[in-house]
Amino acid sequence: MAARREPGRKNRKEQIRKAKPSGHLIVTEGIKTETNYFNGFKNEINEKYQDTVQSYTIDIHGAGKETLRIIEEIEDYKRRSPHIFEHIWAVFDKDDFPPAHFDNAIHSAHKKGIKVAWSNECIELWFLLHFAYLDSNINRQQYYSRLDNVFKNMGIQEGYNKASERLYELLKPHQDKAIRHAQKLRKTHSEMSSFSKKAPCTNVDELVCELRGLLHY
Repeated sequence: MAARREPGRKNRKEQIRKAKPSGHLIVTEGIKTETNYFNGFKNEINEKYQDTVQSYTIDIHGAGKETLRIIEEIEDYKRRSPHIFEHIWAVFDKDDFPPAHFDNAIHSAHKKGIKVAWSNECIELWFLLHFAYLDSNINRQQYYSRLDNVFKNMGIQEGYNKASERLYELLKPHQDKAIRHAQKLRKTHSEMSSFSKKAPCTNVDELVCELRGLLHY
């Protein structure tokens, strides 16, 4: 005989489906490209959980500061925010910063319990991996040029636009491929202890997979 349920009380499956996930704070080095991209995740997650008792908390903040300053920005943001975030990420690139500067920023973040989604040399590597595997260490302008060609071939007349609010939408269909490519790249650099020497390389897929988990991908 099936157990009786009190009127108006949700069954176990409904309770699990409506459970509120923990909050994320994502602080990015850039104020446009990275924030626009991760806002795509934020919008999709909030839409999924809009019927929960409490909406999902995900704050994305473009710091517009260099690597080590981003860690300080996160500490300050945590003090000012009324929300206690369980998942805290810094997102930044190697760019032209000295190798020690880049490595120290990652180690400093880890010591403070902050996860880092880093790219060497830039987040455009992560974007390009959605379309092709790349193991050549090219510069930022070359990434722009390659992405520009890719986007134009997709029918995007303006090509690659760093400030586009459609980045997430355009890249999403190719996420699985990008994740496989990023993981493959890290394996090729697995014996290198210094993050700055792993080039080209990125672990942005680790943050992406965490966010995808909230969407049950």
